[in-house]
Amino acid sequence: MTNPTPFEIAADAATGARAASNGAARLILTEADGVMFRRRGVRNAGTEAQQGVELAVAEVNGVRVYFDGTTVIVSRADLYP
Repeated sequence: MTNPTPFEIAADAATGARAASNGAARLILTEADGVMFRRRGVRNAGTEAQQGVELAVAEVNGVRVYFDGTTVIVSRADLYP
């Protein structure tokens, strides 16, 4: 199974901004009332093609931004990898 480089989430104490980075790409949340977290899963589980998936998720006012390092999805839906 291949696994993506995990996102690390860090906060800037001075500004309150949070950033998720996997070393190659970043997702930055500047809203103080927003939430940032990671969501992990496995695609094609139980097959030879299975692969790990990790998303960085930022949420503000019920709108979520899902980011896998390449693709950005903006939705109010609760998505799982």
